[in-house]
Amino acid sequence: MTTVKQILFVENDDNDDKRGTFERYHAEGSILRTDKDIRVLVSDEDNVPTRIEVDGHLLADKLRARSDKKLKQQIKPIANAMETINNLNGVEYYYRNDMTKSYGLIAQDVQSVIPTVVSKDSDGYLNINYLEIIAFLIENIKELNKKVNSLEMRNNI
Repeated sequence: MTTVKQILFVENDDNDDKRGTFERYHAEGSILRTDKDIRVLVSDEDNVPTRIEVDGHLLADKLRARSDKKLKQQIKPIANAMETINNLNGVEYYYRNDMTKSYGLIAQDVQSVIPTVVSKDSDGYLNINYLEIIAFLIENIKELNKKVNSLEMRNNI
């Protein structure tokens, strides 16, 4: 049996910013920095950290998601990526507690278009998994490139 150790180090600096390093297998780590709180949620069954929640702005040196084909099943191309993206609306906004202009999507709107990328957190707020939207954007770009190539061929460009 292999034992996996996962350690989260959190420190406060002079500006009350919290910095954390999450280490796994004693080899990889990510530096996290936030101006508010970092919470580690632990599974009740095996006492292993299952999720890190950050309240406030997050600065990370790298953000990666597991994407190995060996972990996946029932793989198929995304259908109607262009229609999906066309049904999303990018917006600019201000958070109620931060007067810095932000850009993004509204979770309630995304939920009606791609419900699987929206989840509800422990406080009852909706969250968007922006990383999963990237796949739709890539397929949308490919569809647009096909249309451009077709128009160029038709017009001998």
